[in-house]
Amino acid sequence: MRLFQKNHLILYIKDIPLYNISTCEVLSYNHLPEIIAKNPTENSFNLWKSHRKSSDSNQTAVALMNIAFGHNSYRVVRDTKLLSLSDCYWVKYENDKTSFNSITPYLEKFWGHNFAHKYNGVAVPTLVTNGILDKHWISKEYLQKPYSKIEYDCYILCKLLGIPVAEYILETGRLLTKNFTNIDNYLEPAHSYNLYSNQGYMSVDIINDFDFGLEMIILDAIIKNTDRHTGNFGYLVNIETGQKVQAPLFDFEKALNPEFPNDYMIENLLELFKDMGKPKFVRDTINKMVTTISDNFDILHGEFVTRAKILEHQLSRL
Repeated sequence: MRLFQKNHLILYIKDIPLYNISTCEVLSYNHLPEIIAKNPTENSFNLWKSHRKSSDSNQTAVALMNIAFGHNSYRVVRDTKLLSLSDCYWVKYENDKTSFNSITPYLEKFWGHNFAHKYNGVAVPTLVTNGILDKHWISKEYLQKPYSKIEYDCYILCKLLGIPVAEYILETGRLLTKNFTNIDNYLEPAHSYNLYSNQGYMSVDIINDFDFGLEMIILDAIIKNTDRHTGNFGYLVNIETGQKVQAPLFDFEKALNPEFPNDYMIENLLELFKDMGKPKFVRDTINKMVTTISDNFDILHGEFVTRAKILEHQLSRL
């Protein structure tokens, strides 16, 4: 038995209705996530929605949920409308006359300003903040994460390599990530696509589909980033024109992950290089990135430099 039959729940982007969640009817394919468009069912919508929801390990989000709603999921949907600070998707009931501009956190104050001061101003977008860390939006511009020198070091490396990356600011006790989306350009993670939704994507697909997909793969091998799942890369999409560009890189919290063998990502990268027929553009891109790292060894994390040299040495033998 499907809920809300008398008052249908609708998925919108801004004020454009896209999908009747209650009846599984597509209202517009324009900006409808592909995973829903290809399979307009309750399950596909719930899968897409689950990727946007904050993890239960996000203690701030869990506390906000309990303070405001207890376990009443209807009130969560009705009052927060599942608004985000990474995209312009939201939901509301058919008879709800609220406009997007009157409630979006891109323009309006976050709800929650009457909560205990610890949670002041962090509620709506924090409930829709993907990832396992305890993180929350302190403003429309900055997401606060736990202090991480290694993640900041990855940001510095990206800047040196000329790879688009979200801005990071390292402060005492915390790391801030600047929001790279806005009310006209939203983040569309790779898991929005059928090709990537089950994390069965291939590296060659990423190289072909994304503007700097090759650089991302090489970078991740050098920094041993074991967390490049389908929510951690994607496109920036312009709502008016539909133009897509690869989104700046973000989330390096599992770089140099000690739980994995040191060289397996480098080995995988070299296997990919061989499987592709050892193309010159891949070799040239690797060598250029390694040279930049070697030239800046004095300001980079030492293990990044070491791993870059290992990659250079092994590549030279192929």
